[in-house]
This record gives sequence, C-alpha cells and structure tokens, in this order.
Amino acid sequence: MSPSTIDVAVSPATQEFWDTSFDRRLDRFRLLRESPPQFHDEPGGPGFWSIVRYDQVVDVSRRPETFSSAAGFTIADFPAEALAFAGSMIAMDDPQHRRFRGIVQGAFTHRSVRQIAGTIDRHVQVLIDAIPASGEFDFVDVVAGQLPLVVICELLGLPPADRDLIKRLTDQVVGNSNELFTNSPGMSPSVLEIYSYAAQLGASRKMKPSD
Repeated sequence: MSPSTIDVAVSPATQEFWDTSFDRRLDRFRLLRESPPQFHDEPGGPGFWSIVRYDQVVDVSRRPETFSSAAGFTIADFPAEALAFAGSMIAMDDPQHRRFRGIVQGAFTHRSVRQIAGTIDRHVQVLIDAIPASGEFDFVDVVAGQLPLVVICELLGLPPADRDLIKRLTDQVVGNSNELFTNSPGMSPSVLEIYSYAAQLGASRKMKPSD
C-alpha cells in the first residue's frame, strides 16, 4: 500500500483511526514512525503529539519537567478528583513517583523475581493443561488474560478465590468491551469496589502482616 493511500493525518485519538483493517493501522503507525513527530488537534482539548519511536519515547520519559505524567495516561486528561482518588503510579512525576516506586521496588529485585519464578511456572503449566486438546479456543481468555491476573494476585498475596472478582472489576475499569475510548477509567464505579477491597485488605494486613 503506497503512502498516498493512507491518511496518516487521521488522529489516533479518533475512532476512525482504529475502525479499519489491522494492516491499515500498521501502515498508519509505520508512517507516523517514518515522519517527524505529528501534532494532532483534539476537539475540546489542547491537542497532543504522537510519540511512536523508541528514541522519542526514551527522550520524553527522561524529561518529566516538560512531559508530565501527572495529568493521567490517556489522551483525555483525568479529572483532578479522579486522579486524587484512583491515580496510578504511572500517572505521577518525581518526587512523588520516586517515593511510591521505592515502596514497591523490593518486590521486583532479581532475588524476588527468582523466588516467584517457580510459582509462576506452576501457574503457567496449569493454564497450558487447561487448553482444549481439540477445536478452536480464545487464547486471550484461556491464557493471555489469565496469566497476568494470576501473577499480580500472587505478588499481592490475594486469595485465589478472589481472582474472578478482581478480573471482573479490572476489566470494567479499563473498558474491556467494544468501546475503545473509555478515557476516564478513574470514574468507573468499579474503582469504588476495588478501593473498598484494597482498604479491607490493608486493614487485614495491619492486623496480620505478611511478606
């Protein structure tokens, strides 16, 4: 497909950008990578730059004073109250980000990862054993959508019986549906349920600390 047949000016923030064939989307991203950084107008917003090359991503990531993450991580900025209530560590700049990162980084040292590797291997084997021996199946539902959930629950020490609840709530928060542009996950009612669950878990851990 020649560049002249691809409308690279179509903004990645629009449904039109995604409502096309997979190959055409790949071509649009290829053109974005081969072009200077593109600025896209945003109805009702300030607009944004397409940063789609590795070197550009590294550069932006190292300059938080210019490219702040504090307003959220979707094209549409999060409301301030949503960030205050349900903000993620990836929606922070230093020094706040450094402080939160310091709290959790102990779980991701080489030693910690080696310790949990065997447990992850066992979970992977269980998922592989559950793959249907014949016929078609959805790899995302059976494997790819399950493994991160299992690993995260394992890292947090969540009871296996709660995994289905966590998956349902997180799917609702991130908009796991045909609607691609749920740009305000912080406002999802499911966040309240996750917050309540985390608060109860935190209270329990204060009474009975674990690793």
